[in-house]
Amino acid sequence: MDRRTWLAGCLGLLAAPLTAEAQTARRPVRVGALLFTSPPRPDSPPGPFTVALRSLGWTVDQDVVFETRYAEGDPERLPVLARELVALPVDVLFTGGTAATRVATTVTRTIPIVFVGVGDPVATGLVASLARPGGNVTGIATQHPDSERKRLELIRELVPGVHEVGFVYNPNNAASLLALKEVEAGAALLRLPFHSYLAAEIATFERILQMLREPHSTALLVGIDPFFFSSRRQIVEVIGRHGIPAIYGAREFVVDGGLISYGPSLDDASRRAAIYIDKILKGAKPADLPVEQPTKFDLVINLKTAKALGLTIPPAVLARADEIIQ
Repeated sequence: MDRRTWLAGCLGLLAAPLTAEAQTARRPVRVGALLFTSPPRPDSPPGPFTVALRSLGWTVDQDVVFETRYAEGDPERLPVLARELVALPVDVLFTGGTAATRVATTVTRTIPIVFVGVGDPVATGLVASLARPGGNVTGIATQHPDSERKRLELIRELVPGVHEVGFVYNPNNAASLLALKEVEAGAALLRLPFHSYLAAEIATFERILQMLREPHSTALLVGIDPFFFSSRRQIVEVIGRHGIPAIYGAREFVVDGGLISYGPSLDDASRRAAIYIDKILKGAKPADLPVEQPTKFDLVINLKTAKALGLTIPPAVLARADEIIQ
């Protein structure tokens, strides 16, 4: 499956249509999707979100219609696109990431919103609490208190001689600021020297790598961020060119040549979001649907990249991997 963008691919909104299935006649409903990323390739197969809706009895273009708006990496386009969807109108909004979700909440207080890819929806003010979100917003969070510490532990196992860890994050992403605190705490617990680096554009990655004090004993943690995700091929290429071991938050980075990733299963999150949208379309209220936290995490390793970096993956790490890319 082409994964030019995670959210677009998971939704499969522009992919091949679902096969017709016998269903009870119902008025076609309209699902709006506000995505930070770019459209997938037209020949992409249906993603986990679409497959999950089909298993729940929905048929695309027969009883559910998708209206999708892609910001293509430009946050300034989000407000205009959100207003377009609300004006149609749509019956429910699907949003990807904190920025898109925040924008959606500013243009509607009545249309249900289901999000994916939001780190901490409580701390960022999107919901009142996980158990009782309140208002018209709920969804699947991606932040977990232990995830950053586990990423630090993994990179230390992979690079035994690491003397310093750098965390690269987007200062424009509120969820990244929360992750920064977790990385700081994890590094202190593991007694790993730690530095943080701000990056809001690809050129910044090049400058960061050039200013590392000890590049041969430094490893990087790349924050989970929609901009990083949509630019992952360039980011992986820049980091790889400098020969720096890095750990990412999504398997797509490793598919595109990154060393290792550990983070919530994005496919699983998309399937669970489809279940929430199904419930809402059948009458449930977002305020009554607790925000779910990630329960499935994927550990993915690229052995070709490890070899290029001169690293031998410990057998214990290989045994824990959910996926190994040769």
